[in-house]
Amino acid sequence: MAENLVLQPRHLLSGVDPIIPVSWLDNETILTQQEPEKFIKINVNSGQKEVLTDQNWRPLGFGFDTDFFSKSKPNAADTIRYNNEIIGKYKFRTTPIATNGYISVITKHNDSGRISIAVWSAKRKTWTEIETNAIRSHIGWVHID
Repeated sequence: MAENLVLQPRHLLSGVDPIIPVSWLDNETILTQQEPEKFIKINVNSGQKEVLTDQNWRPLGFGFDTDFFSKSKPNAADTIRYNNEIIGKYKFRTTPIATNGYISVITKHNDSGRISIAVWSAKRKTWTEIETNAIRSHIGWVHID
């Protein structure tokens, strides 16, 4: 039964190390990598692959991207963009999670050691920060009607 719940796009990932994580960018596109600093977008319906040439920005889906994986700035804040406009800088603890019009990041403040979740809304064009010490990671968004 559990085997039916696992996405195994082996035919799409030929030449990709199976231990490399796969991130969903939208309902049809995943992001993976073939080697360090070489990201690949794959359309799961068509199998079309696109090697990303701008290695400074990693797409997060839904118009968001980040320079989180840039090795040239190991201790600097990470930049987040929405539709190619910079919307904020945070030092991430984990990869940001995006959905349609929203993005969330878990960040640790170097000065105080506080952990918070910061959420940006495209509609409001602002960040809301929630301080917490009870969260270490997050995996996605849930739509509630």
